[in-house]
Amino acid sequence: MAETPKHLRAGFTGTVNEEKPKVGERARQVAATVRDEASAVADTARDHPTATTGALLAVGVIGFVLGYLLGSGSSHADHSRW
Repeated sequence: MAETPKHLRAGFTGTVNEEKPKVGERARQVAATVRDEASAVADTARDHPTATTGALLAVGVIGFVLGYLLGSGSSHADHSRW
């Protein structure tokens, strides 16, 4: 016996907007969102300076190691500087 499909509550949940936002309006919305997110990141960094320093240090070490590995992997072992 086949099961009855369950109703999913997913899909379009907004309202239909006949007018598309103009480029300038959309750019202002995006800029405001970016400012809000940057402010949230800055506030978090101010509230947790030790964690921020640790995260930046870890990213720097990982970047250095990856750069070193890529740089040393691209050099040929049979060519000597001397």
